[in-house]
Amino acid sequence: MASFSVTNNVYLRNLYSIDRSLSVKNNRTEAPTTRLIVADSSALNKATKTFSSFNFDDDSKTNKEKFQKTLKSFADAYNYTVSSTSSLKSGQSFNAASKIKNLTEKYSSELKSLGISVKNGYMTISSTAASNISPDQYKELFGKDSAYMKELSAYAKKLGNSIDVSL
Repeated sequence: MASFSVTNNVYLRNLYSIDRSLSVKNNRTEAPTTRLIVADSSALNKATKTFSSFNFDDDSKTNKEKFQKTLKSFADAYNYTVSSTSSLKSGQSFNAASKIKNLTEKYSSELKSLGISVKNGYMTISSTAASNISPDQYKELFGKDSAYMKELSAYAKKLGNSIDVSL
């Protein structure tokens, strides 16, 4: 498994409502890859939907804190998805996973301007990104009309639908 940090909190557990135990890194080591991919792609899709209803215009301290946790849980679900699909070599699942990584790479400069770096396919949020940047600055890339979020959601859904869970 790749090396990235995960902040397990209620936001991440809520994204993993399909299988909450998989939001904890230690619980993932023995889980079958297909189970991980289904849970991760579902969580990633749910994370993109969470941003569509977020109030980016509220600059209150409470909203900023909520945004920080929402953003971190999104990045965690994204990183888990990249990690669980890293062993795929071909097929529909491989294609969907590749599109997820390629899409994020395409938006890497926009993400970087918001304090989110992409390296080796994984996202890292700077410790000050969400606290020093107002949520309204994230609206264009993460809001309900965002092409990035819409495409990412579609690819995550395709990824989950491409897995034969009976394997």
